[in-house]
Amino acid sequence: MDQFVQRSPLSLSVSAAALLVMMGAPEVLIQLADYVAQNSPPSMSFRDLMHYDMFAGSRGMQRAYCRQGIRSDYMDMQHRADDDICTPIAARVCLLLLLLTSRRCFFMVEQPFSTKLVLLPYVKHVFEMISAMLPVRNVFFWMGNYGHFSCKGSRAFSNLTFIGRLTKKLSKSRRQRLNLSSDGVVTRRARRGKVAVTGSRLLKKTQEYPKKFCKKVLQLHVKSIEQNFNLIHRKLDCGPRLLLQKGKVTPPLAWQHADLEEIAEFLRGEQALGRYKPNL
Repeated sequence: MDQFVQRSPLSLSVSAAALLVMMGAPEVLIQLADYVAQNSPPSMSFRDLMHYDMFAGSRGMQRAYCRQGIRSDYMDMQHRADDDICTPIAARVCLLLLLLTSRRCFFMVEQPFSTKLVLLPYVKHVFEMISAMLPVRNVFFWMGNYGHFSCKGSRAFSNLTFIGRLTKKLSKSRRQRLNLSSDGVVTRRARRGKVAVTGSRLLKKTQEYPKKFCKKVLQLHVKSIEQNFNLIHRKLDCGPRLLLQKGKVTPPLAWQHADLEEIAEFLRGEQALGRYKPNL
């Protein structure tokens, strides 16, 4: 256990950089990781547990759906989810997940239950790559079981081995006993023949993770590592070899939606000022 959770340096190893290249990550991601390592305090380390939340339904994505007349059902998304609905945040989150994977880290992306995240080309590609080491699971669960004020159906996409244990039934009697309610979160009014939906102050609170949920995830994570230490290590060790045997993977859409040129320009400027010297 102690061996697994030990503090590791921020600097990216050559093998981790090679794995990123094989998984189709752009060169600028490796340079950026190298820059952060060079310009961070020596005492700073990389943790093995990291949460990153990204909520579906951003305005940019909604506008893209509307422009194409896309309906929120699975078949329409399957046939029409092209590069126009990919957003910078989705592309950059995928790059972050690749970076975490190269560092032998776990992740969990929490989404609303109706999310279409897995239909985005970048996400499908990255989840497929990561699953070569540890399967990325798609789990539905009720946040209301973990201290949320409403039922809040949610989805978790994660390579954490215990993620399926978050699922728990939420019966009508249990909802009443926990006094779960979404009343007042949004209001609906008829306006010009259409229904207008307006969020109240409670809407922002729906995005907050209850302490009970965070505590549960941490407890399950620690217990999983204690019980499955050797198995997890074998998979993390074999996964990179399997990916390297496949050869370099060409990602969909060439990461153009990640808007990486501004980052590359920044790194060139830092290099010119002598604040960054590429090591990888």
